[in-house]
Amino acid sequence: MERLTELVSAQDWLAAWAEYRRLEEAGPSSARLQLLGSHAAYGLRDLATAKGLAELALADAPQDRLLGQVRFHIGMVLRELGEVEGALAQFDAFLTETVTVYPELAVHTGKLQFYRALCHRQVGDLLQSAASYRLALTSLTGWERSATLQNLAWVYCLMGCADEARAALNQVDTQGDSILGIHQGIGEAYLDAIEGELGRAFAGCEVLSARGDLGAQEMAEVSWVAALSAQRSGDLEKAVVLCKSALAYALDAQDARLTADAEGLAQDIETLRRAG
Repeated sequence: MERLTELVSAQDWLAAWAEYRRLEEAGPSSARLQLLGSHAAYGLRDLATAKGLAELALADAPQDRLLGQVRFHIGMVLRELGEVEGALAQFDAFLTETVTVYPELAVHTGKLQFYRALCHRQVGDLLQSAASYRLALTSLTGWERSATLQNLAWVYCLMGCADEARAALNQVDTQGDSILGIHQGIGEAYLDAIEGELGRAFAGCEVLSARGDLGAQEMAEVSWVAALSAQRSGDLEKAVVLCKSALAYALDAQDARLTADAEGLAQDIETLRRAG
C-alpha cells in the first residue's frame, strides 16, 4: 500500500486508481485502502465512486486518527455532490470528536473551516459562511490564506458588503500564481458589478475569457459575473445567453454550488423578463 500512498500524494490519479484496483483484487481490503481508492476516484472526478468507497472506509475505520481522515475526506466529497447536511455532519464530527481525542490534528481545522464555509455558502447561509472563512483565516497562511480571502470577498459581494469585499481582496497576495491571479480578477469584476461599474465589470470578464487557460469552474464564475452585469445593465437577452453558458460550465465542472448560482440567476432574469 506504500506505492498507492505515494501515488495519491503525488496526485497521479490514473496510476493511483490502477494500483488501488490491483490491491483490491489481491485482497484483503481495509479502511485505509478504501480511503486511498476514494482519493483516487475523487481526483478523477468520479464523485459517486469516491462517495461509495469513502462510505466503506467510514464503516470499517477504527476509532483512531484514520477515522478523522475519513471524516474530513467524505465531507469534501459530499459537499461537491450537493449533500451539504451530510458534509457538515462529518466536518462537525471531526471538530468535536476527532480533534478532542487527538488535539494534534487541530492543525487541520483551518482548512476544515474553509470547507465548512463552502457548505454554508452552498445553502445560502452567508453570515455563517463568512464567519467560517474568518475562522479559517486565523490559522491558514500563504496560498491557502489568499484563496480564503478571495472566497470571503465573494461572500461579502453576495451580501452587498462592498467595503468588506474590497478590504478582503486588498489583503490577497497572488504571489505570481496564475490561479490566484485569475480568481483575483474574477473577484474584482464581481465587486465592480456590485458597485455599479457594469462596463468595467463586463470588460474584466471579457479579458478573463480571452485568456484561454481558464478551467470550467473559473469560466462558470466569469460567465456568471458577466450575466449579472448584463442583467443589471438591462440587457436581459445577453444575460440569458451568458447565464446559460455559466450553467453549462458549472455542470461540466460538477460544481453544485456554481450550478445553484447559475440556476438562481436564471430565475431572477426570467422574472425580470416576464415583468418587462
